[in-house]
Amino acid sequence: MHFPAAIALFNLFGLLWASMAGAAPLQLESRQIGGIQCNVNRLQIVSDLTGAKATAKTLTAALASDQASSDLMSTVTQGISDAQAGIGKIAQALFTGQQAPAEDRDQVASGLGAAIDAAGSLDTTDDATSQDVTKLQQQLAKAATAGKGVVANCK
Repeated sequence: MHFPAAIALFNLFGLLWASMAGAAPLQLESRQIGGIQCNVNRLQIVSDLTGAKATAKTLTAALASDQASSDLMSTVTQGISDAQAGIGKIAQALFTGQQAPAEDRDQVASGLGAAIDAAGSLDTTDDATSQDVTKLQQQLAKAATAGKGVVANCK
């Protein structure tokens, strides 16, 4: 008597297994959290922009008496702020499980580009200030390299 019930139960498990094997796999939304290199690049761009912002603050004070340099430093500072704001929006999207909007990536790139261009036009004869200009340019270049790494490694 128990033999037909065992066969029925075995058939039920067999059908259940077959239906699960043929089912479509679950599709998980990617949060773009990324791998190790992606996250290293993200940390680098944030760190480099933070350093560049501090250097820009020092240079803004040092170059305040020269109107042309002061205007360039305003552009540098605004570019850094724009890039940081774009990064903030991207981080917020990632933490809420959304895709990073392309316009926010563009904001980072354009802000960083404006800062790099303006910093490249700075010119001073003071040795200490000249060293800070070089430091700023290097920090911005490193941030740009890290940004390219984010684009390449955070898919």
